Amino acid sequence: GIIGLIFGIKAYAISAVIKGGTSSRGMHEGFLHILIMMILVTTAPLYWPVVEPLLPEWARSYTSNGG
Repeated sequence: GIIGLIFGIKAYAISAVIKGGTSSRGMHEGFLHILIMMILVTTAPLYWPVVEPLLPEWARSYTSNGG
């Protein structure tokens, strides 16, 4: 929902400000790339229970029960 929308706006704004390597107009993330990131951020609570067991132990310890 709203978190994904805020993330997308922020990502686009930051990419417009940061100067690219050879470009003087900024990086300007593509709309499709930002849309994919927004979908991943919004759906993270749904797929995280599947991904978490695949992580190494040191990464899982920070994600369960407040670290």
